[in-house]
Amino acid sequence: MTARANWFVEQIEQLDDADDPFSMPVEEVGKRIDLREPQARLHLRLQELLNREGRLFDAGVTCEIKDRADATCHACPVSKAHDSADPLGVLCRLGREQERTCTELAVLRCRGQ
Repeated sequence: MTARANWFVEQIEQLDDADDPFSMPVEEVGKRIDLREPQARLHLRLQELLNREGRLFDAGVTCEIKDRADATCHACPVSKAHDSADPLGVLCRLGREQERTCTELAVLRCRGQ
């Protein structure tokens, strides 16, 4: 299954000016997101971290351990997180930050925020 944006096509097709999809007021079709909310901020941070990981992947920097569901970057015994000269160190630090961000999101969900 792939992710797909919902652009509210049916509502846009009913506009008077069908050539201008931006003439529909956003308040009527979109969900307002307050980026000052901690959860929204963390989601944006996680997206940024995943994009950075994607760029590392494109450059050939990968880790079989990180890709396992039963492993964690914080407990990895072969971590290169403290080695700034090793390209894998960037991925190790990135994995740790992803885990911290996901944990912060879980805390907010548990607290009902």
